[in-house]
Amino acid sequence: MKKLIFVSALLMLTWIAACGQSLNRDAKFDSTSHDFGTIKESGGKVSHRFEVKNSGKEPLVVLYARGGCNCVSTEIPRQPVKPGETAAITVTFDPENRPGHFSKEINIVYDGKKFSKLRISGTVQAAKKHSDSRYSNEIGHGIKTNHETMDFGKVKAGTHKEMKLKFTNDCAVTVNLDFRIDDPAAGVSVDSGCILRPDADGSVTVSVCPSKGKDGKVTTSLTPIANGYELRTQTYYHHIHSVMTRLSVFILSLLTILPSAARTEKGDYLNAKLPTERRVADLLSRMTTEEKVGQLLCPLGWEMYEIKGPGHVDVSDTLRHLIAQRRAGMLWAVYRADPWTRKTLDNGLNPRLAAMAGNALQKYVIENTRLGIPLFIAEEAPHGHMAIGTTVFPTGIGMAATWNRDLIRSVGEVIGKEVRSQGAHISYGPVLDLSRDPRWSRVEETMGEDPCLSGTLGAAMAAGLGAGDISKPDATIATLKHFLAYAV
Repeated sequence: MKKLIFVSALLMLTWIAACGQSLNRDAKFDSTSHDFGTIKESGGKVSHRFEVKNSGKEPLVVLYARGGCNCVSTEIPRQPVKPGETAAITVTFDPENRPGHFSKEINIVYDGKKFSKLRISGTVQAAKKHSDSRYSNEIGHGIKTNHETMDFGKVKAGTHKEMKLKFTNDCAVTVNLDFRIDDPAAGVSVDSGCILRPDADGSVTVSVCPSKGKDGKVTTSLTPIANGYELRTQTYYHHIHSVMTRLSVFILSLLTILPSAARTEKGDYLNAKLPTERRVADLLSRMTTEEKVGQLLCPLGWEMYEIKGPGHVDVSDTLRHLIAQRRAGMLWAVYRADPWTRKTLDNGLNPRLAAMAGNALQKYVIENTRLGIPLFIAEEAPHGHMAIGTTVFPTGIGMAATWNRDLIRSVGEVIGKEVRSQGAHISYGPVLDLSRDPRWSRVEETMGEDPCLSGTLGAAMAAGLGAGDISKPDATIATLKHFLAYAV
């Protein structure tokens, strides 16, 4: 009974503290919303300056302004705003990889537990895609060329023949394109590389000058290098031409040039029969610095898929660009559905579509990256997988009120099974913050103020989630949240 009274009192204090926050009526804004209209995805960041006047009698201190998304950044007054004076809060939106309509709420927090809300909105026009029929051969994520093969026909020994190889860049980043001749003895050369800016064209001159004494056909390949990133040669097409006496034929096979090209590496790391330590060492030895950094990235996952129709889910252009440009190795909240993600029963993923989305994401990344490293998918799951069609359990404070380790372990087992069955590996939970101050706004997520209770039930939850042994089909890697002394 005493325990129940304690939990009830804690919840009541939390509610009272939340009610203590109020709208700051002394902060008078010239407007509380701004519509950017239609902006271009490739046009760079856009900003709006909100003017705020202090109509009160005390200095106005802005503590912080948050947009709840890494696409929104803010600038706030660094000094208190004196009564009667005006200051500015600048809100900036980054449209890169965010085509379509957007609406973002910005929370302005002042001292004295007061707040204001601002909103920005608009529509991002997707980056322009070339439709020029001259560039019919796509060779990797937005890069197209006018030739997939080049046939120089008859070239006499000791003579010189040239052809133009043209490119266009439909992706959102500048590509510095160089080339490597795989067989220097073939008498083939390239005048220089070229720089392809977004939505721009470029070309190189390919020359062939066969040596005397070489008759018949000559076939070689040209390996493109994008931004210093070199891929191994892999011929997609091989054409055989009939050969006459003293006929020299050169065939150029273009390869995918971006880091998201089809997997070309082979080595011990792909051999599941070898010890894990040996496979890891082999993989690390093959990875570039960019690839290692990419494995540490964990972008928002709900933007990485598109529902094409009943029973059909595909990867989005956002995912394609992300893999090509940043080589990300992890996604967070692919399956999440809530007001923040704007995913609902109408446009979100039910369990069947979620599994299909997970398969589509993994298939794309494995087949379109040099090393073929699968994605880690992490999901929000503090008291149930935060997705459509999953089981919802009481929040942390409610589960702690049970004082039942076995029950909490069983809860973890259910969450782990639901997360893994849809294709994810990491579960964000349990929440182990110690809530010593009931005025804190996230008390309901915690298991209370007692470290012994939180530790015991947290350990039971982590064990139920699978204790990090993802070799088991229903196990996940638990993430103990949030930060040291976060709630104290």
